[in-house]
Amino acid sequence: MNGLSKGVLAGLAVLALSACGGGGSDDLLPAGQIRALHASPDAPDVDVLINGQVSLEGVAYQQASGNLTFAVGDYDVAVNVAGSETTVLSDTFTVNAGDLVTLIAANTVDQIEYLVIEEDGSAVTAGNARVNVVHASPTAGDVDIYVSAYGDALPATPTLNDVPFRASSSLGEVPVGTYQIRITGSDSTEVVFDSGPLALNSTDNLTVVAVDSSSDPSWSPVDLVVLTGTADNPVVKDDTAFVRVIHGVPGQNVDVYVNEALVLEDFEFSQSTKGYAEFNSMPQLDMTLPNDAIGNAVISAQPELDRGAYYTVIANGTVDGNDAIPLNFLLLADDLTAAASGKARLRVVHAAPFAEGSAADVDVWAAPGDQTGQSNLSTVSDEILLRAALGYQENTGYLDVDNAQYTALVTLDGDGAIQVDALATLDETGVYTAVAVGDVTNEALEILLFVDE
Repeated sequence: MNGLSKGVLAGLAVLALSACGGGGSDDLLPAGQIRALHASPDAPDVDVLINGQVSLEGVAYQQASGNLTFAVGDYDVAVNVAGSETTVLSDTFTVNAGDLVTLIAANTVDQIEYLVIEEDGSAVTAGNARVNVVHASPTAGDVDIYVSAYGDALPATPTLNDVPFRASSSLGEVPVGTYQIRITGSDSTEVVFDSGPLALNSTDNLTVVAVDSSSDPSWSPVDLVVLTGTADNPVVKDDTAFVRVIHGVPGQNVDVYVNEALVLEDFEFSQSTKGYAEFNSMPQLDMTLPNDAIGNAVISAQPELDRGAYYTVIANGTVDGNDAIPLNFLLLADDLTAAASGKARLRVVHAAPFAEGSAADVDVWAAPGDQTGQSNLSTVSDEILLRAALGYQENTGYLDVDNAQYTALVTLDGDGAIQVDALATLDETGVYTAVAVGDVTNEALEILLFVDE
Protein backbone atom coordinates (compact mmCIF):
# COMPACT_ATOMS: atom_id res chain seq x y z
CA MET A 1 0.00 0.00 0.00
CA ASN A 2 2.99 2.35 0.32
CA GLY A 3 2.49 3.73 -3.19
CA LEU A 4 -1.12 4.86 -2.69
CA SER A 5 -1.76 8.55 -3.25
CA LYS A 6 -4.24 10.60 -1.28
CA GLY A 7 -6.31 10.94 -4.45
CA VAL A 8 -6.77 7.19 -4.45
CA LEU A 9 -7.80 7.47 -0.84
CA ALA A 10 -10.68 9.61 -2.00
CA GLY A 11 -11.59 7.07 -4.66
CA LEU A 12 -11.72 4.22 -2.16
CA ALA A 13 -13.04 6.11 0.79
CA VAL A 14 -16.08 7.47 -0.96
CA LEU A 15 -17.35 3.87 -1.06
CA ALA A 16 -18.10 4.34 2.62
CA LEU A 17 -19.21 7.95 2.74
CA SER A 18 -22.91 7.02 2.78
CA ALA A 19 -22.55 7.14 6.55
CA CYS A 20 -22.11 10.89 6.24
CA GLY A 21 -24.80 11.83 3.70
CA GLY A 22 -28.59 11.83 3.52
CA GLY A 23 -31.26 11.76 6.20
CA GLY A 24 -32.55 14.34 8.66
CA SER A 25 -31.84 18.03 8.20
CA ASP A 26 -28.97 17.25 5.77
CA ASP A 27 -31.60 16.75 3.06
CA LEU A 28 -32.24 20.51 3.11
CA LEU A 29 -28.58 21.43 2.54
CA PRO A 30 -26.82 21.87 -0.82
CA ALA A 31 -25.43 18.49 -1.83
CA GLY A 32 -23.39 16.60 -4.39
CA GLN A 33 -23.36 12.97 -5.53
CA ILE A 34 -20.41 10.65 -6.00
CA ARG A 35 -20.04 7.04 -7.10
CA ALA A 36 -16.72 5.27 -6.87
CA LEU A 37 -14.92 2.11 -7.97
CA HIS A 38 -11.85 0.22 -6.78
CA ALA A 39 -10.18 -0.65 -10.10
CA SER A 40 -6.55 -1.16 -9.07
CA PRO A 41 -6.09 -4.85 -9.92
CA ASP A 42 -3.26 -5.70 -7.50
CA ALA A 43 -4.12 -3.35 -4.62
CA PRO A 44 -5.06 -5.15 -1.39
CA ASP A 45 -8.35 -4.99 0.47
CA VAL A 46 -8.70 -2.02 2.82
CA ASP A 47 -10.89 -0.71 5.64
CA VAL A 48 -12.22 2.83 5.27
CA LEU A 49 -12.78 5.17 8.24
CA ILE A 50 -14.90 8.31 8.09
CA ASN A 51 -14.37 10.87 10.85
CA GLY A 52 -12.62 8.15 12.85
CA GLN A 53 -15.33 5.49 12.49
CA VAL A 54 -14.96 2.29 10.44
CA SER A 55 -17.55 2.65 7.69
CA LEU A 56 -16.55 -0.13 5.30
CA GLU A 57 -14.49 -3.26 5.87
CA GLY A 58 -12.51 -5.26 3.32
CA VAL A 59 -13.11 -3.13 0.21
CA ALA A 60 -12.03 -5.39 -2.65
CA TYR A 61 -11.07 -5.02 -6.29
CA GLN A 62 -14.04 -4.30 -8.60
CA GLN A 63 -16.29 -3.23 -5.73
CA ALA A 64 -18.23 0.00 -6.28
CA SER A 65 -20.70 2.29 -4.56
CA GLY A 66 -24.05 3.65 -5.63
CA ASN A 67 -24.73 7.36 -6.06
CA LEU A 68 -24.00 8.72 -2.59
CA THR A 69 -25.39 12.10 -1.57
CA PHE A 70 -23.40 14.39 0.75
CA ALA A 71 -23.96 17.78 2.24
CA VAL A 72 -21.41 20.28 1.03
CA GLY A 73 -18.37 20.21 3.28
CA ASP A 74 -15.16 18.46 4.25
CA TYR A 75 -14.80 14.88 5.59
CA ASP A 76 -11.80 13.35 7.37
CA VAL A 77 -11.09 10.05 5.65
CA ALA A 78 -8.54 7.37 6.56
CA VAL A 79 -7.60 4.06 4.95
CA ASN A 80 -6.27 1.19 7.04
CA VAL A 81 -4.83 -2.11 5.96
CA ALA A 82 -7.82 -4.44 6.14
CA GLY A 83 -8.30 -5.89 9.61
CA SER A 84 -5.64 -3.71 11.22
CA GLU A 85 -5.31 -0.38 13.01
CA THR A 86 -2.46 0.70 10.76
CA THR A 87 -3.42 3.85 8.88
CA VAL A 88 -1.69 4.03 5.53
CA LEU A 89 -3.42 7.14 4.19
CA SER A 90 -5.50 9.98 5.55
CA ASP A 91 -6.86 13.16 4.07
CA THR A 92 -9.82 15.51 3.96
CA PHE A 93 -12.29 14.96 1.14
CA THR A 94 -14.42 17.91 -0.08
CA VAL A 95 -17.94 17.58 -1.53
CA ASN A 96 -19.24 20.41 -3.75
CA ALA A 97 -22.84 21.28 -4.56
CA GLY A 98 -24.37 19.75 -7.70
CA ASP A 99 -21.59 17.22 -8.32
CA LEU A 100 -22.22 13.87 -9.98
CA VAL A 101 -18.72 12.48 -10.12
CA THR A 102 -17.38 8.98 -10.70
CA LEU A 103 -14.08 8.39 -8.91
CA ILE A 104 -12.04 5.40 -10.03
CA ALA A 105 -8.96 4.14 -8.20
CA ALA A 106 -7.03 2.86 -11.20
CA ASN A 107 -3.69 1.49 -12.42
CA THR A 108 -1.42 -1.05 -10.76
CA VAL A 109 -0.46 -0.56 -7.14
CA ASP A 110 3.02 0.76 -7.92
CA GLN A 111 1.53 3.49 -10.16
CA ILE A 112 -1.89 3.81 -8.60
CA GLU A 113 -3.89 6.90 -9.44
CA TYR A 114 -7.44 8.06 -9.56
CA LEU A 115 -9.65 8.99 -12.49
CA VAL A 116 -12.25 11.70 -11.93
CA ILE A 117 -15.17 11.44 -14.35
CA GLU A 118 -17.66 14.31 -14.34
CA GLU A 119 -21.04 12.82 -15.19
CA ASP A 120 -24.30 14.27 -16.49
CA GLY A 121 -26.66 13.97 -13.54
CA SER A 122 -29.74 15.42 -15.20
CA ALA A 123 -32.88 13.34 -15.61
CA VAL A 124 -32.81 10.82 -18.47
CA THR A 125 -35.66 10.93 -20.98
CA ALA A 126 -38.25 8.17 -20.47
CA GLY A 127 -37.67 5.33 -22.92
CA ASN A 128 -33.95 6.06 -23.07
CA ALA A 129 -30.82 5.23 -21.08
CA ARG A 130 -27.65 7.26 -20.73
CA VAL A 131 -24.31 5.44 -21.04
CA ASN A 132 -20.78 6.59 -20.34
CA VAL A 133 -17.82 4.30 -21.17
CA VAL A 134 -14.48 4.47 -19.33
CA HIS A 135 -11.24 2.65 -20.19
CA ALA A 136 -9.64 1.87 -16.80
CA SER A 137 -7.64 -1.26 -17.69
CA PRO A 138 -3.92 -0.50 -17.35
CA THR A 139 -2.84 -3.61 -19.29
CA ALA A 140 -5.29 -3.69 -22.23
CA GLY A 141 -3.66 -0.95 -24.32
CA ASP A 142 -5.59 1.14 -26.83
CA VAL A 143 -8.84 -0.50 -27.88
CA ASP A 144 -11.78 -0.15 -30.25
CA ILE A 145 -15.23 -0.45 -28.66
CA TYR A 146 -18.29 -1.62 -30.59
CA VAL A 147 -21.79 -1.08 -29.18
CA SER A 148 -24.63 -2.72 -31.12
CA ALA A 149 -27.96 -4.44 -30.72
CA TYR A 150 -27.45 -7.89 -29.20
CA GLY A 151 -26.89 -10.56 -31.83
CA ASP A 152 -25.92 -8.16 -34.62
CA ALA A 153 -22.76 -8.81 -36.59
CA LEU A 154 -19.71 -6.81 -35.55
CA PRO A 155 -20.28 -3.32 -37.03
CA ALA A 156 -17.94 -2.20 -39.79
CA THR A 157 -16.92 0.87 -37.80
CA PRO A 158 -16.18 1.03 -34.06
CA THR A 159 -18.50 3.10 -31.90
CA LEU A 160 -15.38 4.40 -30.13
CA ASN A 161 -12.06 4.20 -31.97
CA ASP A 162 -8.51 4.02 -30.54
CA VAL A 163 -9.62 4.48 -26.93
CA PRO A 164 -6.60 4.88 -24.60
CA PHE A 165 -6.28 4.03 -20.92
CA ARG A 166 -7.94 6.72 -18.74
CA ALA A 167 -10.32 7.87 -21.49
CA SER A 168 -14.01 8.52 -20.83
CA SER A 169 -16.58 8.82 -23.64
CA SER A 170 -20.29 9.48 -23.34
CA LEU A 171 -22.66 7.70 -25.71
CA GLY A 172 -25.40 10.08 -24.65
CA GLU A 173 -28.98 8.82 -24.50
CA VAL A 174 -29.85 5.65 -26.44
CA PRO A 175 -33.20 3.83 -26.76
CA VAL A 176 -33.86 1.11 -24.20
CA GLY A 177 -33.23 -2.43 -25.38
CA THR A 178 -30.73 -5.28 -25.26
CA TYR A 179 -27.25 -4.30 -26.40
CA GLN A 180 -23.88 -5.95 -26.86
CA ILE A 181 -20.46 -4.43 -26.16
CA ARG A 182 -17.47 -5.91 -27.95
CA ILE A 183 -13.87 -4.81 -27.53
CA THR A 184 -11.00 -5.37 -29.95
CA GLY A 185 -7.43 -4.21 -30.06
CA SER A 186 -6.97 -0.86 -31.75
CA ASP A 187 -7.58 -1.19 -35.53
CA SER A 188 -8.28 -4.92 -35.16
CA THR A 189 -11.45 -6.95 -35.70
CA GLU A 190 -10.43 -9.77 -33.33
CA VAL A 191 -12.88 -9.59 -30.44
CA VAL A 192 -11.12 -9.95 -27.07
CA PHE A 193 -14.21 -9.16 -24.98
CA ASP A 194 -17.89 -9.85 -25.70
CA SER A 195 -20.40 -8.73 -23.10
CA GLY A 196 -23.24 -10.91 -24.35
CA PRO A 197 -26.70 -9.41 -23.79
CA LEU A 198 -26.83 -6.20 -21.74
CA ALA A 199 -30.30 -4.81 -20.97
CA LEU A 200 -30.68 -1.04 -20.79
CA ASN A 201 -33.77 0.12 -18.93
CA SER A 202 -35.71 3.35 -19.10
CA THR A 203 -33.96 6.30 -17.36
CA ASP A 204 -30.81 4.29 -16.51
CA ASN A 205 -27.78 6.53 -16.04
CA LEU A 206 -24.85 4.11 -16.29
CA THR A 207 -21.09 4.27 -16.32
CA VAL A 208 -19.54 1.18 -17.88
CA VAL A 209 -15.91 0.74 -16.83
CA ALA A 210 -13.46 -1.65 -18.51
CA VAL A 211 -11.02 -2.96 -15.88
CA ASP A 212 -8.40 -5.69 -15.81
CA SER A 213 -10.04 -9.11 -15.75
CA SER A 214 -10.09 -10.92 -12.42
CA SER A 215 -10.02 -14.22 -14.39
CA ASP A 216 -7.45 -15.80 -16.66
CA PRO A 217 -6.32 -12.98 -19.02
CA SER A 218 -5.77 -15.53 -21.80
CA TRP A 219 -9.55 -15.90 -21.86
CA SER A 220 -10.27 -12.15 -21.88
CA PRO A 221 -8.10 -9.22 -20.77
CA VAL A 222 -10.95 -7.17 -19.28
CA ASP A 223 -14.17 -7.28 -17.29
CA LEU A 224 -16.83 -4.57 -17.33
CA VAL A 225 -18.08 -3.05 -14.10
CA VAL A 226 -21.47 -1.42 -14.62
CA LEU A 227 -22.01 1.49 -12.24
CA THR A 228 -25.76 1.83 -11.89
CA GLY A 229 -26.14 4.51 -9.24
CA THR A 230 -27.32 1.86 -6.76
CA ALA A 231 -25.54 -0.62 -4.50
CA ASP A 232 -25.93 -3.24 -7.26
CA ASN A 233 -23.02 -2.76 -9.67
CA PRO A 234 -22.66 -5.97 -11.69
CA VAL A 235 -19.36 -7.24 -13.04
CA VAL A 236 -19.82 -8.48 -16.61
CA LYS A 237 -17.33 -11.09 -17.73
CA ASP A 238 -16.70 -12.14 -21.31
CA ASP A 239 -19.64 -14.17 -22.62
CA THR A 240 -17.60 -17.27 -23.43
CA ALA A 241 -17.69 -20.74 -21.96
CA PHE A 242 -15.56 -23.68 -23.10
CA VAL A 243 -17.27 -26.94 -24.00
CA ARG A 244 -16.12 -30.43 -24.98
CA VAL A 245 -18.76 -32.63 -26.67
CA ILE A 246 -18.79 -36.44 -26.50
CA HIS A 247 -21.11 -38.74 -28.47
CA GLY A 248 -22.39 -41.35 -26.01
CA VAL A 249 -25.57 -42.55 -27.75
CA PRO A 250 -24.91 -46.18 -28.76
CA GLY A 251 -25.52 -47.32 -32.33
CA GLN A 252 -26.44 -44.02 -33.94
CA ASN A 253 -24.59 -41.32 -35.88
CA VAL A 254 -25.92 -37.81 -35.32
CA ASP A 255 -25.58 -34.18 -36.36
CA VAL A 256 -24.99 -31.60 -33.62
CA TYR A 257 -26.05 -27.95 -33.89
CA VAL A 258 -24.95 -25.05 -31.70
CA ASN A 259 -27.11 -21.92 -31.97
CA GLU A 260 -28.68 -23.45 -35.10
CA ALA A 261 -25.31 -23.82 -36.82
CA LEU A 262 -24.21 -27.35 -37.80
CA VAL A 263 -20.91 -27.94 -35.98
CA LEU A 264 -20.58 -31.75 -35.88
CA GLU A 265 -21.80 -33.64 -38.94
CA ASP A 266 -22.33 -37.41 -39.01
CA PHE A 267 -20.85 -37.56 -35.51
CA GLU A 268 -20.07 -41.18 -34.62
CA PHE A 269 -20.50 -42.99 -31.32
CA SER A 270 -17.54 -42.43 -28.92
CA GLN A 271 -16.21 -39.52 -30.98
CA SER A 272 -15.49 -36.21 -29.28
CA THR A 273 -14.49 -32.70 -30.18
CA LYS A 274 -10.79 -31.92 -30.34
CA GLY A 275 -10.44 -30.31 -26.94
CA TYR A 276 -12.72 -27.46 -25.86
CA ALA A 277 -14.68 -25.22 -28.23
CA GLU A 278 -15.88 -21.70 -27.45
CA PHE A 279 -19.62 -21.37 -26.79
CA ASN A 280 -21.67 -18.44 -25.57
CA SER A 281 -22.97 -18.75 -22.01
CA MET A 282 -26.51 -19.83 -23.03
CA PRO A 283 -26.02 -21.92 -26.18
CA GLN A 284 -28.91 -23.60 -27.95
CA LEU A 285 -27.89 -27.24 -28.46
CA ASP A 286 -29.74 -29.55 -30.85
CA MET A 287 -28.97 -33.09 -31.97
CA THR A 288 -30.63 -34.63 -35.01
CA LEU A 289 -30.33 -37.83 -36.95
CA PRO A 290 -27.93 -37.40 -39.90
CA ASN A 291 -29.17 -34.98 -42.57
CA ASP A 292 -32.44 -34.39 -40.70
CA ALA A 293 -33.95 -30.92 -40.20
CA ILE A 294 -33.14 -29.12 -36.96
CA GLY A 295 -36.88 -28.96 -36.30
CA ASN A 296 -36.80 -32.75 -35.87
CA ALA A 297 -34.10 -32.68 -33.19
CA VAL A 298 -34.08 -35.76 -30.96
CA ILE A 299 -32.35 -33.79 -28.17
CA SER A 300 -32.66 -30.05 -27.54
CA ALA A 301 -31.37 -28.05 -24.59
CA GLN A 302 -30.22 -24.57 -23.67
CA PRO A 303 -27.96 -24.86 -20.63
CA GLU A 304 -26.88 -21.79 -18.69
CA LEU A 305 -23.11 -21.91 -18.43
CA ASP A 306 -20.83 -19.86 -16.20
CA ARG A 307 -18.74 -17.43 -18.20
CA GLY A 308 -15.13 -18.57 -18.49
CA ALA A 309 -15.92 -22.04 -17.12
CA TYR A 310 -15.17 -25.39 -18.76
CA TYR A 311 -17.72 -28.13 -19.39
CA THR A 312 -18.11 -31.60 -20.85
CA VAL A 313 -21.41 -32.30 -22.63
CA ILE A 314 -22.22 -35.95 -23.32
CA ALA A 315 -25.04 -36.85 -25.72
CA ASN A 316 -26.51 -39.78 -23.83
CA GLY A 317 -29.34 -42.29 -23.66
CA THR A 318 -30.48 -44.83 -26.24
CA VAL A 319 -32.43 -44.88 -29.50
CA ASP A 320 -33.70 -48.44 -29.02
CA GLY A 321 -37.51 -48.25 -29.06
CA ASN A 322 -37.71 -51.05 -26.52
CA ASP A 323 -35.61 -49.15 -24.02
CA ALA A 324 -36.95 -46.41 -21.76
CA ILE A 325 -33.59 -44.64 -21.17
CA PRO A 326 -34.24 -41.13 -22.55
CA LEU A 327 -31.97 -39.19 -24.84
CA ASN A 328 -30.46 -36.12 -23.19
CA PHE A 329 -27.37 -33.97 -22.84
CA LEU A 330 -25.39 -34.80 -19.69
CA LEU A 331 -23.65 -31.59 -18.58
CA LEU A 332 -20.53 -31.81 -16.40
CA ALA A 333 -18.63 -28.88 -14.93
CA ASP A 334 -14.90 -29.44 -15.42
CA ASP A 335 -12.18 -28.31 -13.00
CA LEU A 336 -8.86 -27.81 -14.77
CA THR A 337 -6.89 -27.00 -11.61
CA ALA A 338 -3.59 -28.87 -11.79
CA ALA A 339 -2.99 -31.69 -9.35
CA ALA A 340 -0.41 -31.41 -6.60
CA SER A 341 3.19 -32.43 -7.20
CA GLY A 342 3.49 -36.21 -7.45
CA LYS A 343 -0.25 -36.57 -7.98
CA ALA A 344 -2.82 -36.65 -10.75
CA ARG A 345 -6.55 -35.93 -10.59
CA LEU A 346 -8.98 -38.42 -12.10
CA ARG A 347 -12.76 -38.26 -12.55
CA VAL A 348 -14.76 -41.27 -13.75
CA VAL A 349 -18.17 -40.79 -15.41
CA HIS A 350 -20.77 -43.54 -15.88
CA ALA A 351 -22.43 -42.72 -19.22
CA ALA A 352 -23.13 -46.31 -20.36
CA PRO A 353 -26.91 -46.86 -20.68
CA PHE A 354 -26.72 -50.65 -20.61
CA ALA A 355 -29.33 -51.17 -17.90
CA GLU A 356 -31.81 -49.25 -15.79
CA GLY A 357 -32.17 -48.59 -12.07
CA SER A 358 -29.87 -50.26 -9.57
CA ALA A 359 -28.88 -52.85 -12.20
CA ALA A 360 -26.91 -50.10 -13.93
CA ASP A 361 -24.76 -49.31 -10.88
CA VAL A 362 -21.08 -50.12 -11.25
CA ASP A 363 -17.97 -50.31 -9.11
CA VAL A 364 -14.93 -48.46 -10.45
CA TRP A 365 -11.43 -49.76 -9.74
CA ALA A 366 -7.84 -48.87 -10.56
CA ALA A 367 -5.00 -51.39 -10.64
CA PRO A 368 -1.32 -50.46 -11.02
CA GLY A 369 0.40 -51.19 -14.32
CA ASP A 370 -0.99 -53.02 -17.31
CA GLN A 371 -3.51 -55.58 -16.03
CA THR A 372 -5.86 -55.43 -19.01
CA GLY A 373 -7.50 -58.58 -20.35
CA GLN A 374 -8.54 -60.01 -16.98
CA SER A 375 -12.08 -61.38 -16.66
CA ASN A 376 -12.44 -61.18 -12.89
CA LEU A 377 -11.08 -59.13 -10.01
CA SER A 378 -9.83 -62.33 -8.42
CA THR A 379 -6.91 -62.34 -10.87
CA VAL A 380 -6.10 -58.63 -10.49
CA SER A 381 -3.48 -57.54 -7.98
CA ASP A 382 -3.41 -54.46 -5.74
CA GLU A 383 -6.66 -53.06 -7.11
CA ILE A 384 -8.03 -49.86 -5.54
CA LEU A 385 -11.76 -49.20 -5.26
CA LEU A 386 -12.36 -45.67 -6.53
CA ARG A 387 -16.14 -45.66 -6.18
CA ALA A 388 -18.77 -48.26 -5.31
CA ALA A 389 -22.34 -48.24 -6.67
CA LEU A 390 -21.77 -45.48 -9.22
CA GLY A 391 -25.12 -44.89 -10.93
CA TYR A 392 -25.86 -44.13 -14.57
CA GLN A 393 -24.96 -40.50 -15.36
CA GLU A 394 -23.18 -40.12 -12.02
CA ASN A 395 -19.49 -39.40 -11.61
CA THR A 396 -16.87 -39.83 -8.94
CA GLY A 397 -15.81 -36.21 -8.80
CA TYR A 398 -12.11 -35.48 -9.14
CA LEU A 399 -10.02 -37.90 -7.09
CA ASP A 400 -6.36 -37.39 -6.13
CA VAL A 401 -4.25 -40.40 -7.16
CA ASP A 402 -0.55 -41.06 -7.48
CA ASN A 403 0.75 -40.29 -10.97
CA ALA A 404 1.45 -43.65 -12.58
CA GLN A 405 0.19 -46.12 -15.16
CA TYR A 406 -3.10 -47.75 -14.20
CA THR A 407 -5.65 -50.16 -15.54
CA ALA A 408 -9.14 -48.77 -15.07
CA LEU A 409 -11.66 -51.54 -14.34
CA VAL A 410 -15.46 -51.48 -14.19
CA THR A 411 -17.57 -54.21 -12.64
CA LEU A 412 -21.27 -54.39 -11.90
CA ASP A 413 -21.95 -53.27 -8.34
CA GLY A 414 -20.95 -56.04 -5.95
CA ASP A 415 -19.86 -58.38 -8.76
CA GLY A 416 -16.28 -59.40 -9.46
CA ALA A 417 -16.79 -59.89 -13.20
CA ILE A 418 -14.94 -57.19 -15.16
CA GLN A 419 -17.21 -55.54 -17.73
CA VAL A 420 -14.60 -53.27 -19.33
CA ASP A 421 -11.01 -52.19 -18.78
CA ALA A 422 -8.65 -49.57 -20.17
CA LEU A 423 -4.98 -48.71 -19.74
CA ALA A 424 -4.27 -45.13 -18.67
CA THR A 425 -1.05 -43.29 -17.92
CA LEU A 426 -1.65 -40.38 -15.55
CA ASP A 427 1.09 -37.77 -15.65
CA GLU A 428 2.19 -35.73 -12.65
CA THR A 429 -0.12 -32.73 -11.98
CA GLY A 430 -2.38 -33.88 -14.85
CA VAL A 431 -6.19 -33.75 -14.74
CA TYR A 432 -8.22 -36.49 -16.43
CA THR A 433 -11.78 -37.58 -17.09
CA ALA A 434 -12.60 -41.20 -17.93
CA VAL A 435 -16.04 -41.80 -19.45
CA ALA A 436 -17.61 -45.26 -19.64
CA VAL A 437 -19.90 -45.52 -22.70
CA GLY A 438 -21.77 -48.26 -24.56
CA ASP A 439 -24.84 -50.43 -24.01
CA VAL A 440 -23.49 -53.95 -24.66
CA THR A 441 -26.16 -54.56 -27.35
CA ASN A 442 -25.52 -51.80 -29.92
CA GLU A 443 -22.01 -50.82 -28.86
CA ALA A 444 -19.47 -52.60 -26.71
CA LEU A 445 -18.60 -51.04 -23.39
CA GLU A 446 -15.47 -48.92 -23.51
CA ILE A 447 -13.69 -46.30 -21.43
CA LEU A 448 -12.75 -43.00 -23.07
CA LEU A 449 -9.91 -41.09 -21.41
CA PHE A 450 -9.66 -37.31 -21.76
CA VAL A 451 -7.06 -34.82 -20.58
CA ASP A 452 -8.79 -31.84 -18.99
CA GLU A 453 -6.63 -28.95 -20.19
